[in-house]
Amino acid sequence: MRLVWAKVSCYSAVMSLDWKLKDVLEQHNITVYRLADVSGVPRNTLYNLVNKEPARVDLGTLDAVLSALDKLTGERVSVNDLLERDDSEYEFPDGVPDDIRERIRRFEAGETTLRPWSEVNAEQRAKRGL
Repeated sequence: MRLVWAKVSCYSAVMSLDWKLKDVLEQHNITVYRLADVSGVPRNTLYNLVNKEPARVDLGTLDAVLSALDKLTGERVSVNDLLERDDSEYEFPDGVPDDIRERIRRFEAGETTLRPWSEVNAEQRAKRGL
């Protein structure tokens, strides 16, 4: 499973995590049914965590899964065992998106100028008749 998100700023980069719950369950021969029984987390929730790419995971659910895995494996299972960070996938290796780079180039070439926000805002309000 892979979680992917992007930090929103002018220096965005795509970050991804591999969700490894399925691998941990297979490694220890634990079924989702057994994990649900011990953790108290509904089976449907666990099936979604195992078979789909979850957009987010509730911290209470994560804690219950980790505690149950501790009991079922006889080992300490940590978040690091369930998530793996993939450092190889960055949309902008140097940290600057192409559209921002182009805006900087146009500004440096004198093709555009910086204007105070108050001017831009006043112009937009005038266009709308406000």
